[in-house]
Amino acid sequence: MKWGAPYFRHTHATLLLESQVPLKVVSERLGHSSITLTANTYSHVTENIQKNSRRTIRSYTISEELKKFVTYLLLRIK
Repeated sequence: MKWGAPYFRHTHATLLLESQVPLKVVSERLGHSSITLTANTYSHVTENIQKNSRRTIRSYTISEELKKFVTYLLLRIK
């Protein structure tokens, strides 16, 4: 594997998106002509963002007992 500029650019964008930096900001940093290009290129990242958002909302909304059950269910889902 070559560790050239495209690799680091992709890593940079992925880390920004997974850190909840808005798509528009990431798109601008990358110099993309539209956020559609950014969204299409990094759509795989949104799976991790979805998982993180589920964990976040779960931590704010449910009891400890229910958290254990939901965690059990989430671990069974890929």
